[in-house]
Amino acid sequence: MAITETRNLPAPFIQSLGEYYGKELPALTKDKMDVAQWAPQVAAQDPYQADAYTLAGETGKGIGAFEQYLTAAEPYAGPDAYKQFMSPYQQQVIDATMTSFDKQAAMQRRGISDKALQAGAYGGARMGVAESEYDAASDMNRALMESQ
Repeated sequence: MAITETRNLPAPFIQSLGEYYGKELPALTKDKMDVAQWAPQVAAQDPYQADAYTLAGETGKGIGAFEQYLTAAEPYAGPDAYKQFMSPYQQQVIDATMTSFDKQAAMQRRGISDKALQAGAYGGARMGVAESEYDAASDMNRALMESQ
Protein backbone atom coordinates (compact mmCIF):
# COMPACT_ATOMS: atom_id res chain seq x y z
CA MET A 1 0.00 0.00 0.00
CA ALA A 2 1.44 3.34 -1.09
CA ILE A 3 1.31 6.46 1.09
CA THR A 4 0.35 9.70 -0.60
CA GLU A 5 1.55 12.90 0.96
CA THR A 6 0.28 16.39 0.02
CA ARG A 7 2.25 19.48 1.00
CA ASN A 8 1.07 23.06 0.76
CA LEU A 9 4.19 25.20 0.56
CA PRO A 10 4.32 28.97 0.41
CA ALA A 11 5.30 30.70 -2.79
CA PRO A 12 9.08 30.77 -3.28
CA PHE A 13 9.37 34.56 -2.75
CA ILE A 14 7.51 34.29 0.57
CA GLN A 15 9.71 31.46 1.71
CA SER A 16 12.91 33.38 0.93
CA LEU A 17 11.50 36.51 2.60
CA GLY A 18 10.69 34.52 5.74
CA GLU A 19 14.18 33.10 5.88
CA TYR A 20 15.68 36.59 5.53
CA TYR A 21 13.53 38.01 8.37
CA GLY A 22 14.36 35.00 10.49
CA LYS A 23 18.08 35.76 10.15
CA GLU A 24 17.82 39.55 10.60
CA LEU A 25 15.21 39.67 13.41
CA PRO A 26 17.61 38.94 16.30
CA ALA A 27 19.82 41.85 15.21
CA LEU A 28 16.79 44.18 15.10
CA THR A 29 15.46 43.18 18.53
CA LYS A 30 18.67 43.03 20.55
CA ASP A 31 18.46 46.72 21.62
CA LYS A 32 15.72 47.83 24.00
CA MET A 33 13.15 50.19 22.52
CA ASP A 34 11.95 53.29 24.31
CA VAL A 35 8.17 52.90 24.04
CA ALA A 36 7.46 55.90 26.27
CA GLN A 37 7.49 58.08 23.17
CA TRP A 38 4.33 56.28 22.02
CA ALA A 39 2.38 56.91 25.24
CA PRO A 40 -0.85 58.92 24.81
CA GLN A 41 -0.51 62.62 25.53
CA VAL A 42 -2.89 65.54 25.88
CA ALA A 43 -2.55 68.12 23.15
CA ALA A 44 -1.12 71.44 24.21
CA GLN A 45 -3.46 74.42 24.49
CA ASP A 46 -3.42 76.90 21.68
CA PRO A 47 -3.13 80.64 22.53
CA TYR A 48 -6.91 81.18 22.40
CA GLN A 49 -7.57 78.38 24.89
CA ALA A 50 -4.88 79.71 27.21
CA ASP A 51 -6.41 83.21 27.04
CA ALA A 52 -9.89 81.81 27.77
CA TYR A 53 -8.55 79.97 30.81
CA THR A 54 -6.92 83.16 32.09
CA LEU A 55 -10.06 85.26 31.52
CA ALA A 56 -12.26 82.69 33.28
CA GLY A 57 -10.47 83.38 36.55
CA GLU A 58 -10.58 87.17 36.33
CA THR A 59 -13.29 89.08 38.20
CA GLY A 60 -15.90 90.59 35.93
CA LYS A 61 -14.75 88.61 32.91
CA GLY A 62 -14.91 85.03 34.09
CA ILE A 63 -17.53 82.42 34.68
CA GLY A 64 -19.74 84.63 36.86
CA ALA A 65 -19.71 87.59 34.46
CA PHE A 66 -23.11 86.63 33.00
CA GLU A 67 -24.83 86.85 36.38
CA GLN A 68 -25.67 90.54 36.02
CA TYR A 69 -27.60 89.77 32.82
CA LEU A 70 -29.58 87.01 34.50
CA THR A 71 -30.46 89.33 37.36
CA ALA A 72 -31.58 92.03 34.92
CA ALA A 73 -33.70 89.51 32.99
CA GLU A 74 -35.43 88.13 36.08
CA PRO A 75 -38.51 90.42 35.88
CA TYR A 76 -39.15 89.14 32.35
CA ALA A 77 -39.23 85.47 33.37
CA GLY A 78 -41.92 83.37 34.97
CA PRO A 79 -45.48 82.37 34.21
CA ASP A 80 -46.96 85.87 34.61
CA ALA A 81 -44.13 87.89 33.05
CA TYR A 82 -46.08 88.50 29.85
CA LYS A 83 -48.77 90.47 31.70
CA GLN A 84 -46.65 93.61 31.93
CA PHE A 85 -46.68 93.80 28.12
CA MET A 86 -50.42 93.33 27.69
CA SER A 87 -52.80 96.15 26.92
CA PRO A 88 -55.36 96.70 29.69
CA TYR A 89 -58.09 96.15 27.11
CA GLN A 90 -56.80 92.77 25.95
CA GLN A 91 -58.19 90.94 28.97
CA GLN A 92 -61.64 92.49 28.40
CA VAL A 93 -61.62 91.25 24.80
CA ILE A 94 -60.45 87.81 25.89
CA ASP A 95 -63.16 87.57 28.57
CA ALA A 96 -65.92 88.64 26.15
CA THR A 97 -64.75 86.16 23.52
CA MET A 98 -64.62 83.28 25.98
CA THR A 99 -68.06 84.13 27.40
CA SER A 100 -69.51 84.08 23.89
CA PHE A 101 -67.77 80.78 23.13
CA ASP A 102 -69.09 79.18 26.34
CA LYS A 103 -72.65 80.36 25.55
CA GLN A 104 -72.49 78.88 22.02
CA ALA A 105 -71.02 75.62 23.36
CA ALA A 106 -73.80 75.27 25.94
CA MET A 107 -76.48 75.82 23.28
CA GLN A 108 -74.94 73.19 20.99
CA ARG A 109 -74.57 70.73 23.87
CA ARG A 110 -78.26 71.16 24.64
CA GLY A 111 -78.96 69.99 21.07
CA ILE A 112 -77.44 66.59 21.88
CA SER A 113 -79.91 65.94 24.70
CA ASP A 114 -82.81 67.27 22.61
CA LYS A 115 -82.02 64.80 19.81
CA ALA A 116 -81.65 61.95 22.31
CA LEU A 117 -85.05 62.87 23.84
CA GLN A 118 -86.71 62.88 20.40
CA ALA A 119 -85.20 59.47 19.62
CA GLY A 120 -86.38 58.05 22.96
CA ALA A 121 -82.80 57.45 24.08
CA TYR A 122 -82.46 60.20 26.68
CA GLY A 123 -79.92 59.19 29.34
CA GLY A 124 -78.63 56.27 27.27
CA ALA A 125 -75.04 55.25 26.66
CA ARG A 126 -74.95 56.76 23.18
CA MET A 127 -76.08 60.10 24.52
CA GLY A 128 -73.35 59.97 27.18
CA VAL A 129 -70.69 59.15 24.59
CA ALA A 130 -71.92 61.95 22.30
CA GLU A 131 -71.85 64.49 25.14
CA SER A 132 -68.40 63.31 26.22
CA GLU A 133 -67.03 63.64 22.67
CA TYR A 134 -68.60 67.08 22.30
CA ASP A 135 -67.15 68.24 25.64
CA ALA A 136 -63.67 67.02 24.69
CA ALA A 137 -63.80 68.83 21.33
CA SER A 138 -65.25 71.95 22.94
CA ASP A 139 -62.54 71.99 25.62
CA MET A 140 -59.87 71.61 22.93
CA ASN A 141 -61.33 74.51 20.93
CA ARG A 142 -61.52 76.65 24.06
CA ALA A 143 -57.87 75.93 24.87
CA LEU A 144 -56.86 76.82 21.31
CA MET A 145 -58.72 80.12 21.52
CA GLU A 146 -57.11 80.98 24.85
CA SER A 147 -53.65 80.21 23.53
CA GLN A 148 -54.11 82.52 20.58
